[in-house]
Amino acid sequence: MKLNVIEFQNVLRKSTFNFSIETANLNITKDRIKSSMINKYNNGITIIDIENKAIIEMEDEELVFNFRDPDQNLMPFLNLIDVPEVKLKVFEDKIAMFVGRSKQTIHFCTPDKKRMFHSEATLRSSEYFANLNLSDGSFFEMWDKIKKVGTRFGKVYFNVEKGNLTVESTDKTNKFSNSIKFILSKVEEVGDLSLCFEFTDIANLMKIIAIDFSISFNYSSDHGLGLLHASKEDGSENFFLMSKKE
Repeated sequence: MKLNVIEFQNVLRKSTFNFSIETANLNITKDRIKSSMINKYNNGITIIDIENKAIIEMEDEELVFNFRDPDQNLMPFLNLIDVPEVKLKVFEDKIAMFVGRSKQTIHFCTPDKKRMFHSEATLRSSEYFANLNLSDGSFFEMWDKIKKVGTRFGKVYFNVEKGNLTVESTDKTNKFSNSIKFILSKVEEVGDLSLCFEFTDIANLMKIIAIDFSISFNYSSDHGLGLLHASKEDGSENFFLMSKKE
């Protein structure tokens, strides 16, 4: 059995929402890797069901990997590997990676059942008032500018203003706050509203999505809160963020 280092690192990032979820839980067959997790604040969810390009030459079996704080306990070891693939052995309580004269041993942790997510159907049944296709790359160009100043505010807003969907970084609790804003698209089905997200949550999302994704938005007037759903074109990767009240 072999491990493709870069592909495995990508799986770890996506399954933990760029390491904002403390535990990685991976269910692996020779064809697929699946994971459904929610962060400790209950506002960020990752659901992936992707082609297995990370564990190569698997038998017809199912493996379950659980890692605690993989950004601290696993990624530094993977970063030491300077070849694309390594020999992999899987034991009951650990994995071992072999390259040249080196052996790296990484132990599993106890499954964190509190962080496993089991309500995917509820999220998928949500109705969305706007859908933003990222294929032209313009949103990433906007984000590159927002992130240069957004850390001082700690917030990112997606607004509907006079029929326009906008993205903005500012502090709306301070009327004297500076801001940066971009118009994204036209919206017809809802009136004016504003969804507030933590800057770090959006920053983590932007590190694990690409131009083959779209972003949709849901709003509950009863609760005054919304939901952001980033989905890959083939449906294999889905990331959700709940907005917050200020």
